Amino acid sequence: MAQQVITSLGVSAPTTGTNRYIRRYKSALKQAYIHTAQWWFRERMPRHFTAEGGQEYGYEPRTPGYMRKKRRRRHTDDPLVWTGESRRKIKQIEDIKGNSSGATVRLNVPRHWNWHPHHTAELLATTQREVRNMGRQVQRFVTSEMNRMPKKVIRVKT
Repeated sequence: MAQQVITSLGVSAPTTGTNRYIRRYKSALKQAYIHTAQWWFRERMPRHFTAEGGQEYGYEPRTPGYMRKKRRRRHTDDPLVWTGESRRKIKQIEDIKGNSSGATVRLNVPRHWNWHPHHTAELLATTQREVRNMGRQVQRFVTSEMNRMPKKVIRVKT
C-alpha cells in the first residue's frame, strides 16, 4: 500500500493563545489538510496516468521496445497503464486520514508494483507548483475557519 503524505506546507498550529483558540486552530488545520489531500486525490493524482503527467512529473523513460509493444497491443502511450486495471484500483479507494500536522492518503497499489518501485515513486511525485498550491489551500481554509470563530466579548466593569 503506497501513501502520499501531505505535511507542513508552511502552516503550523500556534503555541500561544487561549486553549479554546488553539483547539479551534488545530481543528481547522486538520480539516484543511484533509480537504487538501482530497483535492490531490481527485484532481492531481489522476493526472499521473496521462502522457502529459508523465512529462510534468519527470517519469523515467520507458524503453523503445516496451513503448512499441504497448502501442501495438494496448493502443496507448499513457504511463503507469497497461490494461487500466491498476489505474482503476488506485482511483476507486480513497482512504484519507489527517491531524493538525498533516494528512495521509493511502492508495491501493497493485502487488506487482512491488517489482517496479519506480512506479510508486512516479505516482506519488509532486511538483513545486502543486506543493505551493496545496499550501495556499491550507492557509485559505484555516483563515476562513478562524474568521468564522466568534469574537470574545470582554465586559468592563464601570
